Amino acid sequence: MPDTPPHQDGRGVAPAQTGSITDLEPALWQLLADAETDREFCLSWLRLQCRLIDEVHQGAVMMGPADAGPFLPLASWPEQLPTPQLFDNVVQRVLRERKGVVVRFQADLPEAIPDRFHLGYPVKVDNRLQGVVALDIAHRKPEGLQSVMRQLQWGAAWLENRILRKQAGPVEHAQEQLTTTLDLAARALQERHAQGAAMACVTELATRLACDRVSIGFRKQEFIEVAALSHSAQFGGQLNLLQAIGRVMDECCDQGRPVLYPATEISSGTIIRAHAELAVQHKSAAILTIPLFAPGGSHYGALTFERGGGPPFELRELELCQAVAALLGPILEEKRRNDRSLPTRLRDSWNAQLHKLWEPGHAAAKVAALTLAALAVFFAFAKGDYRVTAKTVLEGEVQRAITVPFDGYVEEALVRAGDIVRAGQPMARLNDKDLALERLKWASLKEQHQLEYYKALAGRDLAAAKV
Repeated sequence: MPDTPPHQDGRGVAPAQTGSITDLEPALWQLLADAETDREFCLSWLRLQCRLIDEVHQGAVMMGPADAGPFLPLASWPEQLPTPQLFDNVVQRVLRERKGVVVRFQADLPEAIPDRFHLGYPVKVDNRLQGVVALDIAHRKPEGLQSVMRQLQWGAAWLENRILRKQAGPVEHAQEQLTTTLDLAARALQERHAQGAAMACVTELATRLACDRVSIGFRKQEFIEVAALSHSAQFGGQLNLLQAIGRVMDECCDQGRPVLYPATEISSGTIIRAHAELAVQHKSAAILTIPLFAPGGSHYGALTFERGGGPPFELRELELCQAVAALLGPILEEKRRNDRSLPTRLRDSWNAQLHKLWEPGHAAAKVAALTLAALAVFFAFAKGDYRVTAKTVLEGEVQRAITVPFDGYVEEALVRAGDIVRAGQPMARLNDKDLALERLKWASLKEQHQLEYYKALAGRDLAAAKV
């Protein structure tokens, strides 16, 4: 594949690259495996890193005499840097601080375009500085910078392994180990799921290293649980064996270094009690366990190699197993984390955020949590008046109507709308003039008939009196 920089738009920011760790072209891996010189290896490695990391503008790998320097560009991407002195600032800081650093870079871009970042990461072997990796990347959030730095930390293991192989033996031996490591990485990347990738890798390792059994385990809560055994698709019935291997892995990770059984000068001073129990119970003549460590220093798993007979593990095999663990471990761990169910991911993410509240640092997360807690308490107990301006109509919940049996006019209203009334209390008086006149008329007529009645009685006219 032609090694040309990605097309840049008018703002000078390269669009996101489409490659991922699962679909890199085989040609790039082949170039890395077939590299004969340090320059070819660093150039192939840098190409892979620039494919794995989005929006990389330029990159360089600088090597030189350990700790003394000078450190000169050994490989660059694109192959000819337009400005060789571009990374001077970040490289000098890495040389002084001997750790990964991030420097904001003010490019000659319009004001609307955010600044870019220069990342530098040291390449160290046996705590001696061997070189520096520098990248020019587009602006991104702090989470994105952490992801890029983590990728450089994982990727730097390849350069460190190259230096170790060169220091340890002939070039042919180093190439053989690198080829084995890259073949196993390619094998793992071909599998979609973590279980299949782990099974394929441990089986391949058992074949190449003449081991009777190779197993890999990952941390589950406080202990390591075996995830795959070589040549065993189903191993649920081997409970005693799985528990013994799990104790071996825990023993290795607790010490933070490879453990060999039987003990040799290579692993002098290590505790091998669990290894000895495994050897006795399951007839293993030689056992080698390699811890798998995350960039932060915490272990997430281990690789265990067992031989039922034959020679013990040698130094070159130990170095090969360490190289395989450094490259293969992060790939399998990433696949395993991606295979988790959604509830498990949410739970782990929640636990990670809770750990930030108790661990040193993470001031922003702690301030945000305290602010949210204070707001929750305030809104739970605070009381206040709220005024809303709007057109309203006030109506009684129970509405009653007062009716009269005949038409008339209201003479006087004794209460108004909204007043409180009691039973028997008069509420209004009607105009009764017409009724009073009619009553007077009928009263007069009654008196008239009364007089006629008395007159008829006086005249002894009984018939008229009856009428």
